[in-house]
Amino acid sequence: MAVLILENLTISTFERTILENVNLSFEEGKSYLILGQSGEGKTTLLKAIAGLLDENYKISGNIIIPDSENQNGGKSIFIALQDQYGSFSPVRRLEKELMLSLRLQKIKSTRKERKSLIEKSALLSGLDREDLRKYPHELSGGMLERAQIAKAYLSESRILLFDESTSSLDIDSELKAFLEIGKIAKERKGTALFVTHSRRLSDKGSTHTVLLKEGHAFMED
Repeated sequence: MAVLILENLTISTFERTILENVNLSFEEGKSYLILGQSGEGKTTLLKAIAGLLDENYKISGNIIIPDSENQNGGKSIFIALQDQYGSFSPVRRLEKELMLSLRLQKIKSTRKERKSLIEKSALLSGLDREDLRKYPHELSGGMLERAQIAKAYLSESRILLFDESTSSLDIDSELKAFLEIGKIAKERKGTALFVTHSRRLSDKGSTHTVLLKEGHAFMED
């Protein structure tokens, strides 16, 4: 069953057509790598799916999410962008940032339950309790990438989008993160999309790959 469908999706600016007539279907419980050279539209594609492109972009075609809201009423899409430091408030400790993520979802829970969820998400992401007490500038890029994974865990979204958000990790840690996020998506009967420049994860951990080249998208076996 498809969780996310792109039909004849074309994205352009005044200067050029970035993607043209993209037709892709992302299936429930599966993870996908989005491969391509710089400038091929990988980040643009994810931002279009998440509804984050500004007025400088023209979009035609359809982005279909059959089940646009999860059972708890939260957003169906979570996106982690390349700028890890820009994704976190510089004046909030990581624990407070994750607590805010839970509050914004308006999920009925006690403070104790939310704190337990945060600690669990941190441990699953390779963080410890001490990391939760730190401000973003006190964490390395790799640690912030792990914090993005914790955010994905807490989001309860079915569609998880990661725009090179694990590139600061070594290959073993990146593979572990890729598999963990894929597991989260599978448990939610959702899907996960990872933007990357290389095939190192494809060679080690994924059989589902989308290649962007010269404005077109190809699903590889």
